[in-house]
Parts: sequence; structure tokens; C-alpha cells
Amino acid sequence: MKTLIVFSHQYFKTSRTNKAMLEAVKCLEGVEVRNLDQIYGSDIFKIDIKKEQEFLNKAQNIIFQFPLFWYSTPPMLRAYQDEVFAYGYAYGDNAAALKDKNFYIATSSESSKDDFSENGVNKFSLETYLLPLIRTASFTKMKFKGIFTSYSAFSASDEEVAEFARKYREFILNLGK
Repeated sequence: MKTLIVFSHQYFKTSRTNKAMLEAVKCLEGVEVRNLDQIYGSDIFKIDIKKEQEFLNKAQNIIFQFPLFWYSTPPMLRAYQDEVFAYGYAYGDNAAALKDKNFYIATSSESSKDDFSENGVNKFSLETYLLPLIRTASFTKMKFKGIFTSYSAFSASDEEVAEFARKYREFILNLGK
């Protein structure tokens, strides 16, 4: 495995965009998808920390994929960070498990790109809302490499959703190039 997608979406059954994005990449060679909500349900105390760390250890590219949920990550992805990125593993004295791994964010939002501006409805850039993840990458010595975003995801037409999925596949295929 070269690329690990850590995915969370608590309403995955009704998802169109994230579901299409995952379908477009899940069978690519060297890609492993960990659908946290599917594996663990909503019980944040069931996360198998050692197993998840083993998947992280094998990856060079780590992608957190999720729909923007109240300007943040869904609850299961947040719990994953809290539990799996543990002291002594991801940070702390002599902790270097994630050092030099590439970290990416893949997110979807109902808002348009223009909505994420000083004059837009959200008042701040998408990067501003994602700073905790960007800082987590830095704190754990990963290399933050960028954000893939599907804007206006909920209201997108079937053709637009297919295009998001195609672009996401291209994004994954071009990691590290």
C-alpha cells in the first residue's frame, strides 16, 4: 500500500459525492480505504488503535476524506485523530511513526468556492477552517501537501458528481508526481 484514505461520513448511505469519489479510487492499485463509520459504527471507543496504526505505518500518502461537517471533520474522524495519533506514536519524545509521510485532505462542502471568502457567506477561506488538520500534520512531522475539494457537493448534478469523482481519481493517481 502506498496511499491510505481514512474516510468518515456519518451519512454515507445518502451521500452522492463522497460515495462517488470513493468508488472512483477504491480499486486503484496501492490504495487502501478505511471507512471508519462502516468499520466501527458510531462507537468511538471501538477504534482498534493498533490496527489503524499498522495501516498508517504502511502508507506513504495519508488522505483524510470527509464532508465538511459544521466547519470541521465528522465525529468519528475526530475520535480517530484523538485515539490513533497517540502520544509516543505520532508525537512526543522519539515518536516518529508519521514523520515524512505526505498528508492530504479531501473534502466536500455544500458551499461554493466563492462562499469561502471574506465577502462570502462563510467569511473565511476553506484553508482557515481546515487549519487544525494542517497543523496536526505539521505537529506529527508529516508533510502537508494540499486539499482536494468538491464544492457545492449536495446540490451538484449527476454529471458534476461524476466529474468530482473523475478529478479525485486523477488527484490520487498523481500523488507524489
